[in-house]
Amino acid sequence: MSALQPGRARMVPRVLTPLEDIGVVVPVDSKDSIVNKSIEIDGCTSYKVLDEKERAAGYNDIKNPKCDQRELVTPAWYRFSGGAGDKMADSVVPQGHCGTHAPGWLNGDHPVNTGEIVDRKVCFHWGSRDCKWEVNIKVKKCNGFFVYELKSTPTCHLRYCGNSGLGKQTIIKKIIKYSTKF
Repeated sequence: MSALQPGRARMVPRVLTPLEDIGVVVPVDSKDSIVNKSIEIDGCTSYKVLDEKERAAGYNDIKNPKCDQRELVTPAWYRFSGGAGDKMADSVVPQGHCGTHAPGWLNGDHPVNTGEIVDRKVCFHWGSRDCKWEVNIKVKKCNGFFVYELKSTPTCHLRYCGNSGLGKQTIIKKIIKYSTKF
């Protein structure tokens, strides 16, 4: 191999990677490999919105049950908003709610500090089991909202649920439980 002569530029090979799908082209040379590098995506600034009212925990019409395994692109960061609520449901959602057969709910607390990311489990309620299926996800607290790095559900007719309407269901369950004691 000949030495680089003065006045001659050294060519850096251009490596095309899967990052091109998002518009990033990274030049590398023999000293630097793209193989072990990744781009960290900030969920607070780059997320998809789940805002359908049918995704709300209080929604109980399942004429056409939905399936996040087919309907969501995963893994990706998502934010609950609008009719779905302002965060993922964090208590058991009744079966048949959220526009699906087995609704998903966050089994654990949301993070407290802005910028904090926690690992959590989402449980899917079916039959007598509050957690028949489960998926491990990440939850991040942003400035005034939460985002969730969702993964594919284990099977169909499972769906991640927003918290809208959840309080009403909890109150109704407590009234029924209380009234049956007499």
